[in-house]
Amino acid sequence: MASLLAEITDKRKLVQGMMPIVSNIFILGLLLKLLIITMVLITVNSAGKMIYGFGQAAI
Repeated sequence: MASLLAEITDKRKLVQGMMPIVSNIFILGLLLKLLIITMVLITVNSAGKMIYGFGQAAI
């Protein structure tokens, strides 16, 4: 019984030790998604300018 309790507390400590890593991975994933979306929007925006002539003084 004591060994079972020790094993459970060890697992709990392991999970608590893993939590910051997991949350950091989650935050990094969100930042990566934002970065990818931003890059795609910039690319589409510049491609649109090149193809259709948006943003230039079309008088």
